[in-house]
Amino acid sequence: MADNLKVTTPISTSENINRITPTKTGALPDAVLPEKVSSRNTAEQAGRNDILFELNRNSVYNKYIQMLNSTPVLKSCLEELLFSSLFQQSVGVGKLRRRDRLQELMSDLIKMEKEDMVENIEYQVKHNTKFSGPLFNFLRSLCSEIKGDEFRQMLGEFLKAYDNYFSAEETFKSILHNLNNIVTRIPKSYASGIMDLMKQLSSTLSDDRAIENNATILKNQIIPKLAEYIARTNDFGEVRDEITLLLYNTSRLNTANRDNLVNTFEELLAFCRYNAGLSIEKAVVMQKLFEHALQNTSSPKNEFFDTLINLISRLPEYQSSRTEITAKDLASTLLLDNSVFNPFLHVFLPVNYHGKNMFTEIWVAPDSENDSTMSGGAFRLFLTFDIKTLGYFEAVLLVNRNTISTQIRIPPTLDVNINDIREDIKQIFASNTFTVEQLEIVKSSEQRTVFEVFPNISRRRRDINVTV
Repeated sequence: MADNLKVTTPISTSENINRITPTKTGALPDAVLPEKVSSRNTAEQAGRNDILFELNRNSVYNKYIQMLNSTPVLKSCLEELLFSSLFQQSVGVGKLRRRDRLQELMSDLIKMEKEDMVENIEYQVKHNTKFSGPLFNFLRSLCSEIKGDEFRQMLGEFLKAYDNYFSAEETFKSILHNLNNIVTRIPKSYASGIMDLMKQLSSTLSDDRAIENNATILKNQIIPKLAEYIARTNDFGEVRDEITLLLYNTSRLNTANRDNLVNTFEELLAFCRYNAGLSIEKAVVMQKLFEHALQNTSSPKNEFFDTLINLISRLPEYQSSRTEITAKDLASTLLLDNSVFNPFLHVFLPVNYHGKNMFTEIWVAPDSENDSTMSGGAFRLFLTFDIKTLGYFEAVLLVNRNTISTQIRIPPTLDVNINDIREDIKQIFASNTFTVEQLEIVKSSEQRTVFEVFPNISRRRRDINVTV
């Protein structure tokens, strides 16, 4: 009976009705845009002074900048290595410490005349990348003519196959290094089986058959055995990292054969010929350039840099008494200075010129700040050189065809007439067919960084964040 009774409230005709105030909710979150997968910096991060420009939080580029800031400067590393007491005969406890053959050779090689400096700098410029020579100059010209992602994707596949084929020996050495590190870190019961399989690997890669046999042993026997070890032990330490590197190097070795390289080139040539409208004359030139590159398997040699690399590889045996420079620090510095994140050409050269020790660095990059007023061939050059008996010099040159604008900084302690220096520099430029638009010479002890001279280093700060 009570369920049938309903109590109702009369409807009021007054406008002052006590309405229920709706609950306030926060602003709707911004929609997720596929092209923006990384969040912006927080206010706390934006206020930090060590970040010179806005970076994607936890991005790969951010980590690269952090590594670059924490890595020793190449100048200080090589100066300590080549110009310190390490290369001088010194009196030890009761006897004279003598330099060995490699040290003697390096000491002689850094003694250079002007012609030697030019030769070593040209070597770095020409061979700063494996993709140099007439074939790749031709492919670069095609990039400006043929537009579209399909062409770039096929070109990328060819470059990958080319790199893998001509790096097969280095890749296999890396594989052996990975395996040796693994067997020293795992129990002997597992290591003995891996070592037995390693004995089946061919030590020389004389032809494609040797490469294929080694890749087969790695894929079908060694890697499955390591996978079994990980599955049983759940080893997530250094062994897991070494196995990851082993898998990467094995994948490179798996495609490091001549047939794969030829097939990828033929696919690229067919696309250029029939899809991009490349003329038959240019197609013939492209084919001949590839055949010539395929026959030229010898690597360029340079005695100075070959000796320097050999010295760095055994650096832990010869640490300086003043600072401890390790091969890892120096190798990291060289790699970071030539990283793909840097849109520059970086050249360095330590020199002993008539008894005066000097270290110079040259950074060259396309000028992106004055695109509206300058042609596409304009570039900016940052030159530094440190002469021990005089001081630190640097020059920033903006070059556009045959015109130059430059600022030169000289040590404040140098007792010279700046007007005389200005006239001498103008004469040097004029003798090389350059016209000087602006020339500024100042005395300053400030040493600028590459970040200050090349602000376009931050061009990749908006890249997609691929950090896992």
